[in-house]
Amino acid sequence: MYVPQYFGHGYLVLEDSIVSYKCSEVFNGEGDTGIMWNDPDINIQWPLELIGGIENLIISEKDLNLQSFKEYISNYDKF
Repeated sequence: MYVPQYFGHGYLVLEDSIVSYKCSEVFNGEGDTGIMWNDPDINIQWPLELIGGIENLIISEKDLNLQSFKEYISNYDKF
């Protein structure tokens, strides 16, 4: 799948998988950011029942500490 530069993306893996990224630039950890997966304003209806419920969700520490969409917009008001 092609994801354009600066385009937000997220996914729920339903089975054991390996995910690889090919980027247009060298990774810059300081600029690495995102929006929390369960942001109430975006309100994505993740099909967590397909993995046996939220208690089976495996999510990185980094992703657990992402900002809300409102915070993202206010921090990056280039939109």
